[in-house]
Amino acid sequence: MYYCYDIEGSLFDNEKEYARSIGVFLFYDKDKDAFLDKDGNVVDITDQECFIRTGVYDFPSLLDAVIRHNGRNITEKGQAEKVLNWPKYIETKRKATIYSGEEILTNLDEIISIYGSNRIFLKTKDKNYSGIVDVLDLASSGSILYQALQLHKDEDFIISDEVDVVKDDKGPFEWRIFVVNGKILNVSRTNDYLLEQVPDYVIDKALDVMNRLSETDFPSSFVLDLFMYTDLDNNQVFDVLECNPIESSGTYLYNSVFMDNYDIRHTCPSTSIPKEKLMYRDLPKLSYDAPYNGRASIVYQLPGHFAGDLASIALTGEASNFSYLHIDSERNVDFSKLSSRSMKTLQSDDDLDGLSPKTQMSIDEVLSSLKDEDGIKRLLKKFDE
Repeated sequence: MYYCYDIEGSLFDNEKEYARSIGVFLFYDKDKDAFLDKDGNVVDITDQECFIRTGVYDFPSLLDAVIRHNGRNITEKGQAEKVLNWPKYIETKRKATIYSGEEILTNLDEIISIYGSNRIFLKTKDKNYSGIVDVLDLASSGSILYQALQLHKDEDFIISDEVDVVKDDKGPFEWRIFVVNGKILNVSRTNDYLLEQVPDYVIDKALDVMNRLSETDFPSSFVLDLFMYTDLDNNQVFDVLECNPIESSGTYLYNSVFMDNYDIRHTCPSTSIPKEKLMYRDLPKLSYDAPYNGRASIVYQLPGHFAGDLASIALTGEASNFSYLHIDSERNVDFSKLSSRSMKTLQSDDDLDGLSPKTQMSIDEVLSSLKDEDGIKRLLKKFDE
């Protein structure tokens, strides 16, 4: 099997290096329209099994290239969409429903009847935005959420109940299961450095879900995310969080896309680490009490996507040609709560010339202010002066 990467992509660097070392690495050069090995030689992939590894937005074009060159990816065209439609295949204990933006705007009474009138979890199906939102904001034409939905009426969203995820000092009780060709390849808690055994109930739940999916036309290769949460009756529930296309899903400590025989239960956690993680991971951070190192994946800097338009409307009042500020902090800014009436966006230091001395700020100051709620308040007050 060949593992295929985009020559321009910056994801999965550790994977790439390991794939190079064992001779199963290929990258696609779109300028040459060719697949090249680690030495730059053109490789004929006719009838060869391929495993595409790239970002979710780059996957379709790379799959087209594999098909055009008569290769066989482990998932076929259209199967990623089926994985993203997982609520149509899997019945979860919490409610989860797919709606288009148009359906959210026009069927709010139905949504309230199912989920109540307080708060819901809203996520774009293509995974550039997720968050807890107030249901009434979906009905208010003045809200930023409403305006962004107006621009994305044809896009699919997943709505589900707001739940309280069970956590400990090592992070949320969430596990990522890699399923390849109908078999569990590996399991990892959502932590890059935590040495830990996998509880039996995680494996049992994964096998149960896989058995149910095997009776449908759901793809045989995908990523299954499981989690534990506390319901309204204060019961702990272990269930499906979501499914992701396997080609573009990130990995945690024990997740590996390479076909080696790992102990998926990590009977001895320190000897169950995939080879490429041992070779290229920051090993001194590995421990049995490693703190959680994850963060929310809201991609505000992609123009034209829901999250990007949400940020643009919040900061400029409209979704157009916005110079996106990439916010790299542990706490994501909730753009759905910012006011475009009191916020001015600085796109470059040259914009400072048009501001009064009281409002002059460098781009670094803007970025620093956006890293916490108090900073946002100070920034808004400064622009009102």
